[in-house]
Amino acid sequence: MRNSLHILRYVEGDSVIHRMNPRAKVLALVLLLLVVSFDASWISVGLLWFLVIGGSMLARLPRQVAPRPPRILIVMMVATITLALLAGGEPYGLGGAILQTRLFAFTLGLLGLSLLVGWTTPTADLPVAAAWLLTPLRWLHVPVDDVVAGLALATRALPLVAEEFTTVISLSRFRPQRLTGPLSHGMDLAATATTATVRRGLEMGEAIEARGGTPTAKQIAHSPGVPDAWGMNELALLGAVAAIIALTLMT
Repeated sequence: MRNSLHILRYVEGDSVIHRMNPRAKVLALVLLLLVVSFDASWISVGLLWFLVIGGSMLARLPRQVAPRPPRILIVMMVATITLALLAGGEPYGLGGAILQTRLFAFTLGLLGLSLLVGWTTPTADLPVAAAWLLTPLRWLHVPVDDVVAGLALATRALPLVAEEFTTVISLSRFRPQRLTGPLSHGMDLAATATTATVRRGLEMGEAIEARGGTPTAKQIAHSPGVPDAWGMNELALLGAVAAIIALTLMT
C-alpha cells in the first residue's frame, strides 16, 4: 500500500544496486553524508537528488515504496517557506525563501539516499557493515560491541515499530472523536503507540534471550552470507563517490 512505511525494509530485487557489497554501500553513504553536510550548496543538493533518482532507477524500485509525507508536514514546510519569504533577503527579496527551500531539499535528499541503502540492503547486513566500519574505533577504546548490538536491534525493531504506528493511526480513524478535542486524541494515540512499542521490544528481548543473548561486533562482522570481496561495481561506486567529493570540494 502507498500509505505503509517502508523504513529499513528490504525490497527484493536482482539489480546492480542490490548485488553490491553492503559494506561498500554503507561506506559510500557515510562519506557522502560527511562531505556534503559541510557544503549544503545547490550543487550538493543536485548531486544528492541525482544519486537518489539514478540509484532508484538502477535498483528498479517500485513507486509504492516511496512513503507519502503526512499532510501536516507539507503544511508546515509551506508555512516555513512563506515566513522565510516575508523575511526578504537577496536576490530580489527571495533570499530567505531560497535558503529555506534549499535546506528542505538537502534534508530530503539525505533522507532519500539513506532510504535507498535501506531498501536495497538486507536488514541483517546493515549491522555487519557497521561492525566492519567501526572496527578502527576499538583502538580508541570505544565500546563498539555495544554500539553495533544497539544498531542491530534498532534496525530490526524500526520496521516493526513503524508497522505498529501505521496500525494505530489506521485504527484511530474508525474511532469516534472525543469531546475533549484533538489534543486528548493525540495523547491517546501517543500512549497507544508507546504501549505497542514497549510490547514489541519486550517480545524481541525475550526472543533474543532465548537464542543466547545479543551477539558481539566480532560475531556480527563475521556473519555468513555477506561477501568479503569487492567487485567492479563496488569500485565503480566508490570511484563515483570520490569524484563527487572532489567536485564538491572544488566548488
